[in-house]
Amino acid sequence: MIEARPTTETKVTRPVVTPLGINALVLDPDPNRLAATKRMLARLGYCVVGSGARLAEVDAERLQSEVGVVVIGEAGTTELLIDQVKSLRYQNNVPVLVLSEDANTDQINQAVNAGVNAYVLIGVNGNRIKAGIDLALANHKVVSELESSLQAMQEALDARKIIERAKGIIMKTKGLDEASAYEMLRKSAMKRGVKLVDVARTLTDAEDLLE
Repeated sequence: MIEARPTTETKVTRPVVTPLGINALVLDPDPNRLAATKRMLARLGYCVVGSGARLAEVDAERLQSEVGVVVIGEAGTTELLIDQVKSLRYQNNVPVLVLSEDANTDQINQAVNAGVNAYVLIGVNGNRIKAGIDLALANHKVVSELESSLQAMQEALDARKIIERAKGIIMKTKGLDEASAYEMLRKSAMKRGVKLVDVARTLTDAEDLLE
């Protein structure tokens, strides 16, 4: 969590380094807060390619092709916020930064569990918003890579199960040992120019159809 600390001192901040090539979508039901966030992002150098009160107002095609980060403003971690974040995380797979007035730890945990990549308290300066977006992008990359790795592992495990079952079918119907059954599958895959698991899946699907 990136948290703003209130202060009564007047400080001169250093110029913010403007990032390049990052398009932002801003969602906020409060029109004044929405306008303020858009102005802040523009000053930081982000290109705001869309905005609205809710995710439902955004063109899905634009979201898929143009948006590099989604900035959501909310007074707290509401059910609607959670639904929007889940949709963005699992359907559109874009980094999500939440600007909120709620510093409650439980609420923040709910948002993070839903897929929020960074959480910043409203009232922060431009440098903190930039840091929040950078964090959202970094966290999103880490999570996406982890999910891809887990998916690859699951696909490999599923493929192994299908191949093992196909070998069992061949051993039973052809009277072959395990090594010979595997070799038969391998040669069939090479002959057809397809993956071994695809040949195995065809065989297991056929058995399911005949049952």
